[in-house]
Amino acid sequence: MATLAAAVTAPLAVPLAAQPVAEPATALPEITNTATRTERRTDEVPATVTVIPAAQVEARSDRNVKDLFRHEVDVTVRAASPRFSAALSSTGRPGNESLNIRGLEGNQVLLLVDGVRVPLAFSFGPFAVGRGDYLFLEATASAEVLRGPASTSFGSDGLAGAMSVRTLEPSDVLKPGDARGGFVRLLGSTVDDSVGATGAVAWRDAGLEALLLLSGRRGSETLTQGRDESPDARRTAPNPLRYEQGGVLARFGTPRTGSGHAFDLTFEALQRNTGVDVLSARTAPPAPPAVLPPTAVLDLDADDRLNRTRGSVRWRFEDLNAAFVQQAQAQVYLQESNNRQTAREDRNTAADRIRQGTYGERLAGLSAEAQGSLTGALPQRLSAGIDLSENRVRGLREGTVPPPGETFPSKAFPDTRYRLAGAFVQSEMELGAFTLI
Repeated sequence: MATLAAAVTAPLAVPLAAQPVAEPATALPEITNTATRTERRTDEVPATVTVIPAAQVEARSDRNVKDLFRHEVDVTVRAASPRFSAALSSTGRPGNESLNIRGLEGNQVLLLVDGVRVPLAFSFGPFAVGRGDYLFLEATASAEVLRGPASTSFGSDGLAGAMSVRTLEPSDVLKPGDARGGFVRLLGSTVDDSVGATGAVAWRDAGLEALLLLSGRRGSETLTQGRDESPDARRTAPNPLRYEQGGVLARFGTPRTGSGHAFDLTFEALQRNTGVDVLSARTAPPAPPAVLPPTAVLDLDADDRLNRTRGSVRWRFEDLNAAFVQQAQAQVYLQESNNRQTAREDRNTAADRIRQGTYGERLAGLSAEAQGSLTGALPQRLSAGIDLSENRVRGLREGTVPPPGETFPSKAFPDTRYRLAGAFVQSEMELGAFTLI
């Protein structure tokens, strides 16, 4: 048997040995642009930063920002099961509220999408607007989270840290040498019985490149450990919920040419509609002979709508052989966001109540940044940038049966115009094994 085995395998050994040995794949180092606002390896920056690429998001089938960071240390996303009321509590109504970095959250954490600030969080009585649902995860190319004081280079609204999201570009979809490319992804999850699909096409021709991505998803309430399904305040099971989300990302521009210049025009839109039958807000029936009071809640239905639309024009330059400025970019942008929340409450004999709150922002801005290297007695890398923006914030409360002493419509705050201006200069000096920033 040993001889037979050798006779069979010997002829096979010759051609196999003659084949060239493939070189092992080289693992490229992980790069961050957020920790020091310059490109650096994540294991060489003096800060705690996490980079999550699109491949990881796809492999784990992350549905939202809460899934995105469920395995990260010191980073959480608060999202309670909806158990709000029409006029008092807002528990669970904001959805995925915001990132919590080492105990701080809300507007103390800076959220950026392609360098544009995500709308702010706001709450007043039963009305509550979160920030996590403004993120278009299906269009994400990478997400970076910076923890700690290093985020001060982005401004005072990054007190706890900063999260920077980069959306897909044509080069992320096209393989090297290809002029056409695309993908289709299907999503299903038993956690909230959701189904979804995302499709994208990209092409490059005659010095132009473009990307078009469409995505849609629908689902229901997230499962919990609650088992009491009573249709009133005794309920511990999640309230019936349904949501639909759709988004589009379109990019058109020029790839980097021999001169190192590139331009692109970006349009991004996201809309999410949520409906909740708040069974837990219904008044539990009293024990006989007691009867329901006049203000007892018999039914509460809520319909919420969130949308964010952004348009931007960006110029980029890169020439590593340039004398002074090797990299530069500038961007102008306009972003419109709106959040409308409606609740309809059916009461026993008292007048029924309707509450509708709206919150919106209109953000326009300009950002620019340049990087260069200096040689001589003290080699260093210099970076400088500016950030200018104006945000118009508005809100309105409407409905029926207003609280005592109030009338509808009313405002929780006056219409506000918020201007931001910032600039920075940074030097990175290599001192042997140490880097001084």
